[in-house]
Amino acid sequence: MNSPPPNERVYIDTNVFLYLFKATYRPDLTRKASGFLRKVEAGQYDGVLSTVVLLELVKTIRQVTVEFDRITKPAVWEKDVQKAISWIYSLKNVKFIEGAEPLSSSLGYRLLAEDSLKTLLSFPGTHKYNDTFDPRHDGLSPIDAMHLELAKKSGCSCIATFDSDFTESDGYVPVLNLNRSS
Repeated sequence: MNSPPPNERVYIDTNVFLYLFKATYRPDLTRKASGFLRKVEAGQYDGVLSTVVLLELVKTIRQVTVEFDRITKPAVWEKDVQKAISWIYSLKNVKFIEGAEPLSSSLGYRLLAEDSLKTLLSFPGTHKYNDTFDPRHDGLSPIDAMHLELAKKSGCSCIATFDSDFTESDGYVPVLNLNRSS
């Protein structure tokens, strides 16, 4: 998908926020993430996301901060986490699925998602070094599948992402691949 029509509901995948907040990780994608989110805030699209995005973002920020930035102090990476979450909650023209009645009650996981986020934020974890190069699965993760279902159930015209794992599901929910945007 090149670009959705104006005023369409667009589900925003976790990695859009990761590349915005961790500019040192993929600076080439930070500009694209920022440009897309400016369009959302300007009202070109109606941004939609879920608490599931926040859950995944917390883990991913922690992981990138330890493995890429080599910062092993939880107090440091938790500042990054809190900054990211606060910024997301302040975004204009972005709605959380969990706040949309009657949709949120029909999803049946609102309290679970909110409680999971609280739990996740309570346990920042520690770090360890991986000295092996194990093969990795290439395809949708369980969380990616949940994002697709949430996008579909909430009436989004597409999912905005940098993740090529969504390519195989493009017919189920159209994919706005931000790697291709300028």
